[in-house]
Amino acid sequence: MRKMISRLLVVCAAMNLATGAAFADSSLENNVKKMLKPYGNRVSFSLRDLNGRELFNVNGSTPLAPASVAKLVSTACGLWALEPQHQFETVFGYRGKIEKDTLKGDLVIAGNGDPSLVIEDLREVIEKLRYLHDIKTIEGDLVFDVSYLGSKGLEIAAGFEGDAGRSFTALLTATPMNQNSFSFWVVPPRPGDKSTRALTLPANVLDIRLNNQARLGGDGISVAYDPSAKSATISGGVSAGGEPKGLYRSVPDTYDYYTRLIQRLWKDAGGNWKQANYKIETQPVKSTLLWKHTSKALSRILMDINKLSLNFGAELVFLAAGAEKKGKPASFEKSMAMLNECLAEFKVPAGSIVMTNASGLSRETQVQSSALTRFLMDYYQSAYGPEYLSSLSLLGRDGTARSRLTKFAGRGRLKTGTLRDVRSVAGYLYSKGRQPFAFSLIFNGVSMSDQKVKALEDKVIETVLEADLGSRPMIEANVSQKSEAQ
Repeated sequence: MRKMISRLLVVCAAMNLATGAAFADSSLENNVKKMLKPYGNRVSFSLRDLNGRELFNVNGSTPLAPASVAKLVSTACGLWALEPQHQFETVFGYRGKIEKDTLKGDLVIAGNGDPSLVIEDLREVIEKLRYLHDIKTIEGDLVFDVSYLGSKGLEIAAGFEGDAGRSFTALLTATPMNQNSFSFWVVPPRPGDKSTRALTLPANVLDIRLNNQARLGGDGISVAYDPSAKSATISGGVSAGGEPKGLYRSVPDTYDYYTRLIQRLWKDAGGNWKQANYKIETQPVKSTLLWKHTSKALSRILMDINKLSLNFGAELVFLAAGAEKKGKPASFEKSMAMLNECLAEFKVPAGSIVMTNASGLSRETQVQSSALTRFLMDYYQSAYGPEYLSSLSLLGRDGTARSRLTKFAGRGRLKTGTLRDVRSVAGYLYSKGRQPFAFSLIFNGVSMSDQKVKALEDKVIETVLEADLGSRPMIEANVSQKSEAQ
């Protein structure tokens, strides 16, 4: 009888490993499947434990567009290729000669696609050039060495579905600044005034015609922006005595913007630059080093990218990872080759994750939820798992998940995604016993408002978090083998 029971346990264990029924209580599975059943093959879900076993899925092998959840894969593979300590370099040099306090030649900037470079960094560099090198006057041009890309720039998804001018479609360049974006602002009137003010920031570096139709009253503004015409109409409203309202958009001419900005900062530092024209060189420019700006570590940069879902940054990290593995100049083709090597390294089945860019700004990118959770759980246990986890939004605490399910705050590390007719959320959830589980939930083409789909997402997540997944032991084959030995 004992042998018969032990053999039965072995058979049960084998069935659990094959079907993913790794826990005794099926109420969680039944509840989730009931919630998702009305959406047929327009929804995909998977839940997987730390051992890599899929507890259950709903259309787990159905490919669906993941929107920004795709960043879970691209940033993980970027971290794998570049390593957490990687820093981006932007080199400032000159060609010509320096006589006393005058540069009789060109200022040269050679970038490697630093997604984190902002005006404050540039101001610090300009002050170093001005005072440490005692350069007051520049007589030449500003030269952009773009040999890192071998071209003026690369498009993420130019005008994706009518979104031309949005920050997430900004041109990718070797020398980006403020993610190649600027901001429109509407400022409420001061006491005694009657009209709002409209402006662009950074100040005095953009030549954009503004038609200010913003009114008093309301709590939001909108911008009809045509980057090709360098014009914008601002509408909506702001409250009297309220805070200024702003919106970010891509700059119409990246290199002109950068040149005007440097000219302004140079002047602010007490320097002279009579003619700040720019040139673009696609081949490496020989220059004498003045200053090398290094970014913060990649592990820190990824926190901004994933928590805030920054498409621009995700694409530049993706390009850098491809260049690291396949050599410069960086290109999407090299990055895709890197991605395929990364997926193979983590034993993701071929064709189960198909990506056309790093950010998920695509309808062609297709992901199977079961494959995604497999990748996530394998990556969780990899050398860079801790750095990767820290880049994701903490449920109920920060990033795009800061206001979600606050009663479960801290029990999830998530990435969310939204496109028209696409909503997704994936990452890691922690059971009552604090064991990690990887999950993926993707909706495509569901005829519901974003708010209702989000509420359904939260209900599924809440159901998983309330389940007692950690209190019941897994049925392992070695347990039954031990029984037979006894």
